[in-house]
Amino acid sequence: MSRSPSAPQRTIPPARPHFSPESQERLHARLDAILNGWLSRGPLAEEFECRFAEYVGVKHGIAMSSGSAALLAALSYFDLRGGEVVIPTMTCFSCAGAVILAGGVPRLVNVDPDTMCIDFQDTLANVEPQTRGILIVHLAGQIVPDIDKFRALCRERSLFLLEDAAHATGASVHGRNAGSLADVACFSFRPTKIITTGEGGMVTTHDDELADFCVQFRDGGRSRDGDTYSMAGLNTTMDELSAALGLEQLAELDGFVLRRNEIVERYRRLLREIPGVDLLPLSEGSRSSYWKVYARLPAEIDRDALAQRMLEEHGIDVRPAYRPLLHRQPGLARYVSDPSRLAPSERAMSSLVCLPIFLTISEEAMERAVDALGRCLQEA
Repeated sequence: MSRSPSAPQRTIPPARPHFSPESQERLHARLDAILNGWLSRGPLAEEFECRFAEYVGVKHGIAMSSGSAALLAALSYFDLRGGEVVIPTMTCFSCAGAVILAGGVPRLVNVDPDTMCIDFQDTLANVEPQTRGILIVHLAGQIVPDIDKFRALCRERSLFLLEDAAHATGASVHGRNAGSLADVACFSFRPTKIITTGEGGMVTTHDDELADFCVQFRDGGRSRDGDTYSMAGLNTTMDELSAALGLEQLAELDGFVLRRNEIVERYRRLLREIPGVDLLPLSEGSRSSYWKVYARLPAEIDRDALAQRMLEEHGIDVRPAYRPLLHRQPGLARYVSDPSRLAPSERAMSSLVCLPIFLTISEEAMERAVDALGRCLQEA
Protein backbone atom coordinates (compact mmCIF):
# COMPACT_ATOMS: atom_id res chain seq x y z
CA MET A 1 0.00 0.00 0.00
CA SER A 2 3.02 2.28 0.40
CA ARG A 3 3.50 4.96 -2.24
CA SER A 4 6.41 7.15 -3.21
CA PRO A 5 6.25 10.79 -2.11
CA SER A 6 4.57 13.15 -4.52
CA ALA A 7 3.45 16.75 -4.76
CA PRO A 8 1.18 17.97 -1.92
CA GLN A 9 -2.39 16.79 -2.37
CA ARG A 10 -5.65 18.42 -1.45
CA THR A 11 -6.30 18.25 2.31
CA ILE A 12 -8.79 15.61 3.40
CA PRO A 13 -10.98 17.28 6.04
CA PRO A 14 -12.06 15.47 9.23
CA ALA A 15 -15.77 15.87 8.43
CA ARG A 16 -18.14 17.28 5.82
CA PRO A 17 -21.96 17.64 5.76
CA HIS A 18 -23.91 15.83 3.05
CA PHE A 19 -27.20 16.50 1.26
CA SER A 20 -28.22 14.13 -1.51
CA PRO A 21 -29.36 15.64 -4.84
CA GLU A 22 -32.90 14.45 -4.09
CA SER A 23 -32.97 16.15 -0.69
CA GLN A 24 -31.58 19.33 -2.22
CA GLU A 25 -34.47 19.42 -4.69
CA ARG A 26 -36.99 18.96 -1.89
CA LEU A 27 -35.28 21.67 0.14
CA HIS A 28 -35.63 24.13 -2.73
CA ALA A 29 -39.37 23.44 -2.78
CA ARG A 30 -39.57 23.81 1.01
CA LEU A 31 -37.67 27.10 0.81
CA ASP A 32 -40.31 28.63 -1.45
CA ALA A 33 -43.01 27.70 1.06
CA ILE A 34 -41.00 29.03 4.01
CA LEU A 35 -40.28 32.38 2.37
CA ASN A 36 -43.98 32.80 1.68
CA GLY A 37 -45.12 31.65 5.10
CA TRP A 38 -43.55 31.07 8.50
CA LEU A 39 -39.88 31.81 9.09
CA SER A 40 -40.04 30.77 12.73
CA ARG A 41 -42.45 29.04 15.12
CA GLY A 42 -44.07 27.27 12.20
CA PRO A 43 -45.27 23.81 11.17
CA LEU A 44 -41.92 22.41 10.00
CA ALA A 45 -40.31 22.71 13.44
CA GLU A 46 -43.30 20.91 14.97
CA GLU A 47 -43.10 18.19 12.32
CA PHE A 48 -39.37 17.77 12.92
CA GLU A 49 -39.95 17.43 16.66
CA CYS A 50 -42.61 14.78 16.18
CA ARG A 51 -40.65 12.75 13.64
CA PHE A 52 -37.43 12.93 15.65
CA ALA A 53 -39.18 11.83 18.86
CA GLU A 54 -40.81 8.95 16.96
CA TYR A 55 -37.45 7.89 15.53
CA VAL A 56 -35.72 7.99 18.93
CA GLY A 57 -38.62 6.23 20.63
CA VAL A 58 -39.71 8.83 23.16
CA LYS A 59 -42.86 10.80 23.86
CA HIS A 60 -41.45 14.30 23.41
CA GLY A 61 -38.96 16.10 21.17
CA ILE A 62 -38.31 19.80 21.80
CA ALA A 63 -36.34 21.50 19.02
CA MET A 64 -33.77 24.08 20.07
CA SER A 65 -31.47 26.61 18.41
CA SER A 66 -28.36 24.62 19.40
CA GLY A 67 -27.16 21.61 21.33
CA SER A 68 -25.88 23.94 24.04
CA ALA A 69 -29.35 25.46 24.39
CA ALA A 70 -30.80 21.95 24.69
CA LEU A 71 -28.37 21.14 27.52
CA LEU A 72 -29.13 24.39 29.33
CA ALA A 73 -32.89 23.91 29.08
CA ALA A 74 -32.76 20.31 30.30
CA LEU A 75 -30.39 21.05 33.19
CA SER A 76 -32.38 24.13 34.22
CA TYR A 77 -35.36 21.87 34.90
CA PHE A 78 -33.50 20.27 37.82
CA ASP A 79 -32.79 22.19 41.00
CA LEU A 80 -29.00 22.50 40.78
CA ARG A 81 -28.53 25.27 43.33
CA GLY A 82 -25.72 24.13 45.61
CA GLY A 83 -25.58 20.81 43.79
CA GLU A 84 -23.10 18.99 41.57
CA VAL A 85 -23.46 17.20 38.24
CA VAL A 86 -20.95 14.49 37.41
CA ILE A 87 -19.58 14.75 33.86
CA PRO A 88 -16.61 13.17 32.05
CA THR A 89 -13.55 15.34 31.51
CA MET A 90 -13.39 14.27 27.85
CA THR A 91 -16.30 16.11 26.31
CA CYS A 92 -17.38 19.48 24.92
CA PHE A 93 -16.98 22.53 27.17
CA SER A 94 -20.69 23.24 26.67
CA CYS A 95 -21.54 20.33 28.99
CA ALA A 96 -19.75 21.95 31.92
CA GLY A 97 -20.86 25.42 30.83
CA ALA A 98 -24.51 24.42 30.83
CA VAL A 99 -24.20 22.97 34.35
CA ILE A 100 -22.71 26.25 35.59
CA LEU A 101 -25.29 28.44 33.81
CA ALA A 102 -28.06 26.27 35.28
CA GLY A 103 -26.74 27.04 38.77
CA GLY A 104 -24.77 23.87 39.44
CA VAL A 105 -21.18 22.76 39.86
CA PRO A 106 -19.51 20.37 37.39
CA ARG A 107 -17.79 17.40 39.03
CA LEU A 108 -15.29 16.02 36.51
CA VAL A 109 -14.49 12.32 36.37
CA ASN A 110 -12.24 10.10 34.28
CA VAL A 111 -13.09 8.20 31.14
CA ASP A 112 -12.52 4.48 30.67
CA PRO A 113 -9.18 4.15 28.82
CA ASP A 114 -10.56 1.33 26.65
CA THR A 115 -13.77 3.01 25.42
CA MET A 116 -13.08 6.69 26.26
CA CYS A 117 -16.64 6.90 27.64
CA ILE A 118 -17.35 8.02 31.21
CA ASP A 119 -15.84 5.62 33.75
CA PHE A 120 -18.44 4.04 36.03
CA GLN A 121 -16.14 3.29 38.96
CA ASP A 122 -14.73 6.81 39.06
CA THR A 123 -18.26 8.17 38.83
CA LEU A 124 -19.31 5.99 41.75
CA ALA A 125 -16.36 7.29 43.79
CA ASN A 126 -17.40 10.90 43.09
CA VAL A 127 -21.11 10.70 43.90
CA GLU A 128 -21.53 12.81 47.04
CA PRO A 129 -24.49 14.04 49.09
CA GLN A 130 -24.51 17.23 46.99
CA THR A 131 -24.71 15.30 43.70
CA ARG A 132 -27.93 15.99 41.78
CA GLY A 133 -27.32 14.03 38.61
CA ILE A 134 -24.98 12.43 36.11
CA LEU A 135 -24.35 13.60 32.57
CA ILE A 136 -23.09 10.77 30.38
CA VAL A 137 -21.63 11.32 26.91
CA HIS A 138 -21.98 8.81 24.07
CA LEU A 139 -18.50 9.62 22.83
CA ALA A 140 -17.96 9.57 19.06
CA GLY A 141 -21.29 7.76 18.55
CA GLN A 142 -20.69 4.86 20.94
CA ILE A 143 -23.45 4.29 23.50
CA VAL A 144 -21.88 4.37 26.97
CA PRO A 145 -21.19 0.64 27.59
CA ASP A 146 -22.17 0.82 31.28
CA ILE A 147 -25.50 2.56 30.61
CA ASP A 148 -27.43 -0.03 32.67
CA LYS A 149 -25.13 0.50 35.65
CA PHE A 150 -25.60 4.26 35.43
CA ARG A 151 -29.38 3.90 35.32
CA ALA A 152 -29.35 1.62 38.36
CA LEU A 153 -27.07 3.99 40.27
CA CYS A 154 -29.29 6.97 39.54
CA ARG A 155 -32.42 5.10 40.64
CA GLU A 156 -30.69 3.99 43.85
CA ARG A 157 -29.39 7.48 44.71
CA SER A 158 -32.40 9.48 43.39
CA LEU A 159 -30.26 11.25 40.77
CA PHE A 160 -31.24 12.35 37.31
CA LEU A 161 -29.47 10.83 34.31
CA LEU A 162 -28.89 12.95 31.22
CA GLU A 163 -27.59 11.60 27.90
CA ASP A 164 -25.42 13.93 25.86
CA ALA A 165 -26.21 12.32 22.51
CA ALA A 166 -24.65 15.06 20.37
CA HIS A 167 -22.40 12.45 18.70
CA ALA A 168 -24.91 9.64 18.70
CA THR A 169 -27.89 10.45 16.49
CA GLY A 170 -28.85 7.08 15.02
CA ALA A 171 -26.79 5.03 17.48
CA SER A 172 -28.45 2.23 19.42
CA VAL A 173 -27.88 -0.59 21.90
CA HIS A 174 -29.93 -3.79 21.94
CA GLY A 175 -32.53 -2.13 19.73
CA ARG A 176 -32.97 1.03 21.81
CA ASN A 177 -31.90 4.34 20.32
CA ALA A 178 -29.67 6.97 21.87
CA GLY A 179 -31.92 9.60 23.37
CA SER A 180 -34.33 7.11 24.92
CA LEU A 181 -32.04 5.59 27.55
CA ALA A 182 -32.23 8.14 30.40
CA ASP A 183 -34.50 10.72 32.01
CA VAL A 184 -33.63 13.22 29.29
CA ALA A 185 -31.26 13.49 26.35
CA CYS A 186 -29.78 16.32 24.31
CA PHE A 187 -28.70 16.29 20.65
CA SER A 188 -26.66 18.65 18.50
CA PHE A 189 -27.19 19.27 14.79
CA ARG A 190 -24.12 21.35 13.97
CA PRO A 191 -22.60 20.91 10.48
CA THR A 192 -20.06 18.34 11.73
CA LYS A 193 -22.65 16.11 13.40
CA ILE A 194 -24.39 12.96 12.06
CA ILE A 195 -27.29 15.03 10.74
CA THR A 196 -27.29 18.80 10.55
CA THR A 197 -29.74 21.68 10.62
CA GLY A 198 -26.92 24.23 10.22
CA GLU A 199 -27.18 25.07 13.89
CA GLY A 200 -29.70 23.37 16.11
CA GLY A 201 -30.41 20.88 18.84
CA MET A 202 -33.11 18.72 20.41
CA VAL A 203 -34.25 17.62 23.86
CA THR A 204 -35.89 14.20 24.04
CA THR A 205 -37.75 12.76 27.02
CA HIS A 206 -40.70 10.67 28.18
CA ASP A 207 -41.37 13.14 31.02
CA ASP A 208 -44.39 15.40 30.36
CA GLU A 209 -43.42 17.96 33.00
CA LEU A 210 -39.81 18.21 31.83
CA ALA A 211 -40.96 18.60 28.22
CA ASP A 212 -43.38 21.37 29.17
CA PHE A 213 -40.61 23.15 31.07
CA CYS A 214 -38.30 23.04 28.03
CA VAL A 215 -41.05 24.37 25.75
CA GLN A 216 -41.53 27.35 28.07
CA PHE A 217 -37.80 27.83 28.58
CA ARG A 218 -37.09 28.16 24.85
CA ASP A 219 -39.89 30.75 24.54
CA GLY A 220 -38.37 33.13 27.09
CA GLY A 221 -40.31 31.54 29.95
CA ARG A 222 -43.72 32.25 28.43
CA SER A 223 -46.55 29.95 29.45
CA ARG A 224 -48.43 27.97 26.83
CA ASP A 225 -51.38 30.41 27.05
CA GLY A 226 -49.07 32.98 25.44
CA ASP A 227 -49.85 35.82 27.87
CA THR A 228 -48.03 35.06 31.11
CA TYR A 229 -44.46 34.26 32.11
CA SER A 230 -44.02 31.76 34.93
CA MET A 231 -40.21 31.38 34.77
CA ALA A 232 -37.03 32.86 33.35
CA GLY A 233 -36.03 31.54 29.96
CA LEU A 234 -34.37 32.39 26.67
CA ASN A 235 -35.37 32.56 23.02
CA THR A 236 -33.85 29.28 21.82
CA THR A 237 -36.44 28.21 19.25
CA MET A 238 -35.49 26.43 16.03
CA ASP A 239 -36.38 28.38 12.88
CA GLU A 240 -38.22 26.87 9.92
CA LEU A 241 -35.19 26.84 7.62
CA SER A 242 -33.27 24.73 10.12
CA ALA A 243 -36.24 22.43 10.62
CA ALA A 244 -36.50 21.90 6.85
CA LEU A 245 -32.87 20.80 6.78
CA GLY A 246 -33.50 18.53 9.74
CA LEU A 247 -36.50 16.80 8.14
CA GLU A 248 -34.50 15.99 5.02
CA GLN A 249 -31.51 14.76 7.01
CA LEU A 250 -33.67 12.67 9.35
CA ALA A 251 -35.27 10.90 6.38
CA GLU A 252 -31.81 9.68 5.35
CA LEU A 253 -30.38 9.06 8.83
CA ASP A 254 -30.34 5.27 8.74
CA GLY A 255 -28.53 5.36 5.41
CA PHE A 256 -26.02 7.83 6.84
CA VAL A 257 -25.27 5.56 9.81
CA LEU A 258 -25.00 2.49 7.59
CA ARG A 259 -22.49 4.27 5.35
CA ARG A 260 -20.45 5.41 8.36
CA ASN A 261 -20.27 1.83 9.62
CA GLU A 262 -19.11 0.67 6.19
CA ILE A 263 -16.35 3.30 6.22
CA VAL A 264 -15.18 2.20 9.66
CA GLU A 265 -15.08 -1.45 8.63
CA ARG A 266 -12.91 -0.48 5.67
CA TYR A 267 -10.60 1.44 8.00
CA ARG A 268 -10.35 -1.65 10.25
CA ARG A 269 -9.20 -3.76 7.33
CA LEU A 270 -6.69 -1.16 6.14
CA LEU A 271 -5.25 -0.69 9.63
CA ARG A 272 -4.36 -4.36 9.90
CA GLU A 273 -1.26 -3.47 7.90
CA ILE A 274 -0.04 -1.12 10.64
CA PRO A 275 1.15 -2.92 13.79
CA GLY A 276 0.17 -1.37 17.10
CA VAL A 277 -2.71 0.74 15.74
CA ASP A 278 -6.35 -0.14 16.30
CA LEU A 279 -9.78 1.49 16.54
CA LEU A 280 -11.71 1.88 19.77
CA PRO A 281 -13.82 -1.24 20.44
CA LEU A 282 -17.58 -1.38 19.98
CA SER A 283 -19.54 -2.92 22.86
CA GLU A 284 -21.70 -5.97 22.23
CA GLY A 285 -25.19 -5.25 20.92
CA SER A 286 -24.33 -1.67 19.95
CA ARG A 287 -24.61 0.21 16.70
CA SER A 288 -22.37 3.27 16.69
CA SER A 289 -23.16 6.31 14.58
CA TYR A 290 -19.39 6.94 14.32
CA TRP A 291 -19.28 10.70 14.62
CA LYS A 292 -15.52 10.23 14.86
CA VAL A 293 -13.20 7.33 14.06
CA TYR A 294 -10.72 7.21 16.93
CA ALA A 295 -7.51 5.33 16.18
CA ARG A 296 -5.25 4.45 19.09
CA LEU A 297 -1.50 4.85 18.52
CA PRO A 298 1.36 3.08 20.30
CA ALA A 299 1.98 4.70 23.69
CA GLU A 300 5.50 5.89 22.82
CA ILE A 301 4.34 7.99 19.84
CA ASP A 302 4.13 11.79 20.14
CA ARG A 303 0.55 12.16 18.93
CA ASP A 304 0.63 15.92 18.39
CA ALA A 305 3.84 15.81 16.37
CA LEU A 306 2.46 12.98 14.25
CA ALA A 307 -0.81 14.85 13.62
CA GLN A 308 1.12 17.95 12.54
CA ARG A 309 3.24 15.95 10.10
CA MET A 310 0.20 14.22 8.63
CA LEU A 311 -1.44 17.57 7.95
CA GLU A 312 1.61 19.43 6.67
CA GLU A 313 3.23 16.65 4.64
CA HIS A 314 0.26 14.53 3.57
CA GLY A 315 -2.80 16.80 3.79
CA ILE A 316 -4.62 14.56 6.30
CA ASP A 317 -6.34 16.29 9.21
CA VAL A 318 -6.38 13.88 12.19
CA ARG A 319 -6.63 16.33 15.08
CA PRO A 320 -8.30 14.95 18.23
CA ALA A 321 -11.74 16.26 19.11
CA TYR A 322 -10.95 17.57 22.60
CA ARG A 323 -7.68 19.20 23.56
CA PRO A 324 -7.13 20.14 26.32
CA LEU A 325 -9.58 18.12 28.38
CA LEU A 326 -12.05 19.94 30.61
CA HIS A 327 -9.94 19.78 33.77
CA ARG A 328 -7.21 21.76 31.94
CA GLN A 329 -9.56 24.45 30.63
CA PRO A 330 -8.99 27.83 32.36
CA GLY A 331 -12.72 28.45 32.56
CA LEU A 332 -13.12 25.47 34.88
CA ALA A 333 -10.00 25.90 37.04
CA ARG A 334 -12.02 26.96 40.09
CA TYR A 335 -13.93 23.65 39.97
CA VAL A 336 -10.87 21.38 39.78
CA SER A 337 -8.92 21.13 43.03
CA ASP A 338 -6.64 18.29 41.92
CA PRO A 339 -6.04 18.04 38.14
CA SER A 340 -3.68 15.10 38.66
CA ARG A 341 -6.67 12.96 39.64
CA LEU A 342 -7.74 13.12 35.99
CA ALA A 343 -4.31 12.29 34.57
CA PRO A 344 -5.47 8.79 33.46
CA SER A 345 -7.84 10.44 30.99
CA GLU A 346 -5.07 12.67 29.68
CA ARG A 347 -2.82 9.68 29.10
CA ALA A 348 -5.57 7.78 27.32
CA MET A 349 -6.51 10.75 25.13
CA SER A 350 -2.90 11.51 24.22
CA SER A 351 -2.67 8.39 22.06
CA LEU A 352 -5.78 9.05 19.95
CA VAL A 353 -6.13 10.52 16.46
CA CYS A 354 -9.34 10.97 14.47
CA LEU A 355 -9.33 9.49 10.99
CA PRO A 356 -11.38 11.44 8.40
CA ILE A 357 -14.98 10.30 8.07
CA PHE A 358 -17.77 11.76 5.96
CA LEU A 359 -20.35 10.13 3.73
CA THR A 360 -18.65 10.90 0.42
CA ILE A 361 -15.14 9.93 1.41
CA SER A 362 -13.58 7.81 -1.31
CA GLU A 363 -11.72 4.53 -1.10
CA GLU A 364 -8.65 6.35 -2.38
CA ALA A 365 -8.93 8.96 0.38
CA MET A 366 -9.18 6.29 3.09
CA GLU A 367 -6.17 4.44 1.67
CA ARG A 368 -4.28 7.72 1.48
CA ALA A 369 -5.07 8.51 5.12
CA VAL A 370 -3.97 5.10 6.39
CA ASP A 371 -0.86 5.10 4.16
CA ALA A 372 0.12 8.51 5.55
CA LEU A 373 -0.42 7.27 9.08
CA GLY A 374 1.80 4.28 8.44
CA ARG A 375 4.54 6.46 6.93
CA CYS A 376 4.51 8.92 9.81
CA LEU A 377 4.62 6.13 12.39
CA GLN A 378 7.64 4.56 10.66
CA GLU A 379 9.42 7.90 10.60
CA ALA A 380 8.57 8.51 14.26
